[in-house]
Amino acid sequence: MSRVQVKLIHGCQIPGRYGRPGEVVSLSMNQARAYVSSGRAMYVKISPPTPIAPEAPDLYSCPHCDKEYKTESGLNNHLASKHTDE
Repeated sequence: MSRVQVKLIHGCQIPGRYGRPGEVVSLSMNQARAYVSSGRAMYVKISPPTPIAPEAPDLYSCPHCDKEYKTESGLNNHLASKHTDE
């Protein structure tokens, strides 16, 4: 069952404990509807999670010599200037 986040307007009993005013809690869709319709809570808009970019390697190594670069563009410049015939 999907969960919905709501912000409690008043302190009230929520499943398993007492919720404080202003607290954001995760409830089932049916529980959230009941709390919102009774004026005890309001829906909270939650942004979708930001995708995590793949990690870049610490250093970019030249496949032709022992040079290493912090950026991919640095390696590309090196390859273009030093290893054009390889």
